[in-house]
Formats: sequence, C-alpha cells, structure tokens
Amino acid sequence: YLGHIIENDALVQSLLNRAQELPSFTFLCPVELEALVIGSDSLSLKTKKSNVFKSTLLVGADGANSWVRKTLKIPYSEHS
Repeated sequence: YLGHIIENDALVQSLLNRAQELPSFTFLCPVELEALVIGSDSLSLKTKKSNVFKSTLLVGADGANSWVRKTLKIPYSEHS
C-alpha cells in the first residue's frame, strides 16, 4: 500500500487520546510557527509568540498548505 485515507477528525481524536496517556505530553493548539532551524542532531521551532521547541523529529502533517513543506522547500505535485 502507498497510503490510506482516514477521516481527519477520527485520526486527530485517536492521536490525542493516545498522546494524553503519555506523562510528558502537552497539547498546544492553535500554534502559529515562525521559524525552523535544523541543527546537526536536533531542530528548533519558534512560534509567533516567541516560544521555542526543540526536538529530534518533526512530522509535517499540517495540511494542504503546509508551512513545514513550504519552509523546507519539499517539492510536491498535484494531479486531478
């Protein structure tokens, strides 16, 4: 399989339910991102409210007009 289509509401609810079971989970929504800096072993995300988050993994699941995709200049193609 190359992929699956899952209703967004079902996916989000399932992920939130599982994530809330984790001891270090904090849910932040909505958050507007301003900058992304990739280092040799981690990355930093800065929000428009000047919060900075550091991680070793970034998942760009932010929709059709993805800020992550645009910022990282990830190419895409579209076909009808």
